[in-house]
Amino acid sequence: MGRLFNWLGRQPRRCGCALALALACLASTVAAAPPAGYDLVWSDEFDGDEIDPRNWTRFRDDNGFQAGFDRTDATSIGNGQLTIAAYSDLRGLHYTGSLITRERESFHYGYFETRIRFRGEAGLNQAFWVQSPTMPIVNGNVPGYPDIYGTEIDVVEHRAYDGSSAYIGDVASHGLHWDGYAADHKSSGGLSPAIFGDLNNSWHTYALEWTPAGYKYFVDGVLTRNTTVAVSARDHHVILSNAIFPAGNWTPGPPPGGYGPLEDGTYGMDVDYVRVYANPQYEVTRADQIVSLNFVGNGAGANQVASAYGVSDESSVTDGWLNLNTSVGVVGGVFAQDDLTYSDGRRSPVDVSVNLPYATEQFSDQANGTPMKMGLVDYVSSPNSVEVTLTELDHAYESGYKVIAYLTGYAPNTGASISAGATTYYFQTPDPATSDLLQTTDTDPLDGIPEANFAVFGTDFDPLFDSSLTLTLDTLDFVGGHAPALGGLQIVPAKRLFGDFNRDGLITALDIDLLTGGLGRSNPEFNLNNFTDAVVDDEDRRLWLNYAAGTTFGDANLDGTVDQADLQILADHLQGFAHGWAGADFNGDNVTDQADLDVAEANWDPSGPLTFEEAALAVGLTLLGDFNHDGQVDGADLLKWQRDGLGTGKLGAWQASYGVSAAAHNATSVPEPASLAAIALLSVGTLLYCKLPTRQPRM
Repeated sequence: MGRLFNWLGRQPRRCGCALALALACLASTVAAAPPAGYDLVWSDEFDGDEIDPRNWTRFRDDNGFQAGFDRTDATSIGNGQLTIAAYSDLRGLHYTGSLITRERESFHYGYFETRIRFRGEAGLNQAFWVQSPTMPIVNGNVPGYPDIYGTEIDVVEHRAYDGSSAYIGDVASHGLHWDGYAADHKSSGGLSPAIFGDLNNSWHTYALEWTPAGYKYFVDGVLTRNTTVAVSARDHHVILSNAIFPAGNWTPGPPPGGYGPLEDGTYGMDVDYVRVYANPQYEVTRADQIVSLNFVGNGAGANQVASAYGVSDESSVTDGWLNLNTSVGVVGGVFAQDDLTYSDGRRSPVDVSVNLPYATEQFSDQANGTPMKMGLVDYVSSPNSVEVTLTELDHAYESGYKVIAYLTGYAPNTGASISAGATTYYFQTPDPATSDLLQTTDTDPLDGIPEANFAVFGTDFDPLFDSSLTLTLDTLDFVGGHAPALGGLQIVPAKRLFGDFNRDGLITALDIDLLTGGLGRSNPEFNLNNFTDAVVDDEDRRLWLNYAAGTTFGDANLDGTVDQADLQILADHLQGFAHGWAGADFNGDNVTDQADLDVAEANWDPSGPLTFEEAALAVGLTLLGDFNHDGQVDGADLLKWQRDGLGTGKLGAWQASYGVSAAAHNATSVPEPASLAAIALLSVGTLLYCKLPTRQPRM
């Protein structure tokens, strides 16, 4: 969906009568099948009653975009479809919405298909498109490299009217944009033939086949454009948008009367599904996005990296190493190389420069089991340390990365350090050489420097996000004349798990406690439904429970059901402060009390062997009858029971707990059942005699 309005002129919509008739017969509003060899790898069928936060986040913040504002209430799900509405208010302001798979899913090559019913009007530019995260960057992208910075690929853009107010609702626009949206912006576009009937207010399928060779566009299974222009070779996000454009040569702007109120639902776009298919022939995996560098000199054995090397615990890459000859033959030489390749041979945006403080063929002894024996040697006598600087890492690894540094050297040496700025690790090359790859995590040089072959900066769950990173190799003072070396490195994309806020690779109560700590704020990390609202609230906690943990409120041990085990946890922590979710503080008020018991009751699993009341009494929850949450089970609770119509089951709970206070809930003896029954009957009789008004139950 382009930001510039004059990139595509209106194309002739003529074709031979015979061809038009044949294509019209092929056109269909039913789902079109992907080409042979493609398998479904991701989809959203919109069959639920809410937008799946594992799939989508808001594309734009709630600020003005073009002639309209992006609003959270414009996107909704119902009747098996997603709706992105366009509406106006009484002030004449216009609103719409958009969704993106950013931070959820990204795709590299494939067949992208959707089924949409556009309900267009003047000013609306409705679209299904894919885009790389770096394509829109104005400063930082080098023009002319859409393969490494990505492209905006408009699978379909639909307008009811063009800038001259001519009706064009019967054609689809297929566009490409690259080199950003500023002075270097470039574009290419085309229109589908007008053979599918009116695309406005009717269901049609729209698809894109993206391969290393180019792009093919389809409407209802009919090929409508085939181009090899600006082919991207990097990950893209999927976007659904319903933008409102001002008057210009792209649209005539919003109609004078606007789009009507949201409840009218007249204008917008309805999406039946979005599906992504992959062909193994073009499949690009996370492992393929690793850059592997081997620093070598001109000496014998310089290209010694074998395909079997790689740290199995840190990455799945076992080949694709790039041998970089760093011998420059002069003191203070600098070696640099741009656009390093990924493991599958594609260019990446990453650049590298190496600062060598002295001249030699950087040769070092090989330790068995290490990926390389050549390296960048740092002698203690050298005036400066060896520095390796990587840049444009944020362009290559939007979701973060980690760097593995492979350590070699003249063994034995008595100590060296490898630093990435914020973290410094210490090591010495194993002597004698070992067949095992050993990692150093030692950050204290006084601890006794461990033997090691590699160091890792960043992790999958606490990745690095800096646009540049400098690794510094330094030799500690020693006797013997031996020196360490940096043999090579790998840049590995980080893996993220939905809902893993503490990035430990697990979904635990610690994650929902972090989310709870963000309640009331506009923290985007915890705002899982930012397509619905702008703040972190209990709805985000529900989404985390439903979609990350696969459970619901009241499940203290996160085992998928609310049962007696959870009530036992609640009983063990009753009136305890700051226990968090694992201590049965379900409402996040830093205390486990009757309110949390109410949460557990509301979500109790009825299929279990015990009723809620039976299980609660079995674990000693003596405050079960504290209906007004004042810490006492007394006549005031019975009054609330009668007024709120809490039912006979609740009356039994009150009877069992009568006379108990929160301070002594485990020590206070429970009155005999006969006495409780008498009290209950007397109290109920008194209440009925007084004919107190009955109120509706409160949630």
